[in-house]
Amino acid sequence: MNTNAGNKKDARRRSLFLSHASEDKPAFVNELAQRLREIHEVWYDEYSLKIGDSIFESVSRGLRTCDYGVVVLSRNFFSKKWTRAELDGLFALERAMHKIILPVWLEVSHEDVLNFSPILADRKAALASDGLESMVHALDFAISASGQARGQEMGITAISRTAKLSQDTAERERSAQLLDQPNGMELARNGARMFLDTVEAATTRLIDASPALKLSYKRGKGASNLHYLNIYGPLGLIERFDYHERFGNTAKHDELGIHLCRFTHKHEMENKPATKINERQFAPFITLDNKLLWKNTEGLHEWAELIESAQSEFIDRIEKEQKLSEKIRSEM
Repeated sequence: MNTNAGNKKDARRRSLFLSHASEDKPAFVNELAQRLREIHEVWYDEYSLKIGDSIFESVSRGLRTCDYGVVVLSRNFFSKKWTRAELDGLFALERAMHKIILPVWLEVSHEDVLNFSPILADRKAALASDGLESMVHALDFAISASGQARGQEMGITAISRTAKLSQDTAERERSAQLLDQPNGMELARNGARMFLDTVEAATTRLIDASPALKLSYKRGKGASNLHYLNIYGPLGLIERFDYHERFGNTAKHDELGIHLCRFTHKHEMENKPATKINERQFAPFITLDNKLLWKNTEGLHEWAELIESAQSEFIDRIEKEQKLSEKIRSEM
């Protein structure tokens, strides 16, 4: 009887990744980890890291192999870049039918969590204020219920994956055919010009919001039907958006480029970047409902997503280089 009970208990053990801020260890996280370890496998740096281990590789492995991520949300957690990276990794592992992030609120309010992540604020959380045993029971109940749902999900996984694969294949084939036809080519190239229109409007707002940075931009057209928009920043930095219409009778090989560059002289800023800091290339993609998206090896992207990420990267780089420049001046 005891052997059967032990087997039953082992069968329900899950692998948990415990994401937390180090400042919260002494007063809370150490005790939570110890209690969770009694009923589940726990990836916790105090247990899982040995001298000489690569922290990055160990954490990455823990994220990949976990069944659930217990995320201790606190003001310390909100202020750390490393915890944000762990949380992004857990979000990337989630699927629509299977949530793996189990939030724990440690001395934070709903408004605090909402300001940090609206998605997490919408999820039911275990509350540290309810006491350790109540909180561990709530987490274990959520894990058990999710495990049952996952079992049901497995029965339809093969069918749903096959159906999605078939739809994706049909969509890719249709997009390639359309881009090879006049109506598809017109959709892609008109969409590219509208993309640059949107970039120009967003850039104007960026310039108006940051007069001290003395940003400027130029939009133009180069050789071989190359349309571009350059945003000029301090320290020779430039963010460049361009669209290359490679052939006159098909848009299948057209390219949208987003480049972060550095220039040494202003006359080089039009078409001859001196140094490329980062570069991304995208191809037009037409969905089954004739929506234009942009495709690269990472997947399909909306216009707004690309513009926001590019401008954020540009401002981050300016900020980083200004701090470095100030540090060098102070040490001279």
